[in-house]
Amino acid sequence: CQINGVFARGTSGVVVSKIAATGSHILHWANAAATSWETGLAALDAALVVYMDGTNSQTISTSPGDWGTRLQTIVSRARTAVPGIDVMIATPPENQRTTNTGPMTAYATEARKRAMAMRFCFNDMQDAFGDPANPTEYGSTGAVPLFASDLIHPDPLTGGRALVAEFLNAICPYRGA
Repeated sequence: CQINGVFARGTSGVVVSKIAATGSHILHWANAAATSWETGLAALDAALVVYMDGTNSQTISTSPGDWGTRLQTIVSRARTAVPGIDVMIATPPENQRTTNTGPMTAYATEARKRAMAMRFCFNDMQDAFGDPANPTEYGSTGAVPLFASDLIHPDPLTGGRALVAEFLNAICPYRGA
């Protein structure tokens, strides 16, 4: 259970904590005080950390390469906080944002490179949505409407469910009957 950010662990099972802030981006997380960040994560005694970013980071003046460098900082801090922790980095599908420093595919390439070098799991959510060269097909008025009307964020009832399915498949894949 969770009470005011404090976890009580009296039984076995899965505890999920969403640590995020609306509008936050990779600079917020990579530039946070390392000691505080690591102490807080260590207190959660997490077995897995999942970090998905890109959409908000597109709006700041951070190139995909700089984004990848900051991603390394986040993964290194997670591993310092909890040695042996599993790490999964996910990138969202291409959107129709017009004010950005690079396409989501460029952020996905950076995440994939870091995952291979640092040996963590990478999950590109693009496969759950469609052709990255044609995001209008899964836009809010597209043939398969998975995005909200802002054309930047997945619609919770359609695209949100597609994201959840992708996460669950990566963490606990269907093994058949």
